[in-house]
Amino acid sequence: MESKWGPTAISNKPEEYSSSKEREARSVALEKAYVHDVYQQIACHFTDSRYRAWPKVKQFLLDLEPGSIVCDVGCGNGKYLTFNPSVYKIGLDRCSNLTGVARKKDHEVLICDNLALPFRDECFDAVLSIAVIHHFATTERRVAALKELARVLRIGGRVMVSVWAMEQRHRKFESQDVLVPWNRPLTSSSDDKTSSIERDLNSTTTTTSDDDATHYHAYTQTSDSDSFPSLR
Repeated sequence: MESKWGPTAISNKPEEYSSSKEREARSVALEKAYVHDVYQQIACHFTDSRYRAWPKVKQFLLDLEPGSIVCDVGCGNGKYLTFNPSVYKIGLDRCSNLTGVARKKDHEVLICDNLALPFRDECFDAVLSIAVIHHFATTERRVAALKELARVLRIGGRVMVSVWAMEQRHRKFESQDVLVPWNRPLTSSSDDKTSSIERDLNSTTTTTSDDDATHYHAYTQTSDSDSFPSLR
């Protein structure tokens, strides 16, 4: 007897499920190879070059009410956990080497996944997600990550999300899903205090050869790279 979906729809359902699972497995494998494993490898170099705070993110934190509870999802080395001592901040990241750096600075940090935040609903007054969402391999996983940010944010709370933009002043992207090389600097960038927020992406003058480049996955959206939307 036919069901209300019809025989064709029923026969396709197992295939669709299998295809969906395969797509998910590929996405997880891609993120592990080109995001998680790479950040583990470049953590010390990343920390050397990511010591300057982006002004709009810093201002977002400074504008929060005293006593606010803030979650920095994808905190990396914890550079944004130092601002505004009148609020309580907790940082989360998948990379143990980067969270180790943050922990040495006496920051409160956890190792966990943006897709499964270990917190109850509506428990934070503010949430940060700085240069994180573009690392997810599919639209579905990006949406799921954003939903997790919204889930842990209290009603009326504030969230700031930034991602790479396709339009950049010093680099032309041919598509929105690309692998971007990380070139390890020949010298520590801490000796050069004139770096911009895009220094490692836009310059090759202080890097090793392309043979030494490590590639990681980045998704770029079509908005101004200097724009950091703050949603209330």
